[in-house]
Amino acid sequence: MYEVNLERAMNYWMDLLDDYTNIAKIPNDFFL
Repeated sequence: MYEVNLERAMNYWMDLLDDYTNIAKIPNDFFL
């Protein structure tokens, strides 16, 4: 059960990170 939840959480955070990096590509100077 715990491993399944951990995998689900990792998938959630990886998707969130992908969204963040996609957004960060637009105002690149702002983040750097």
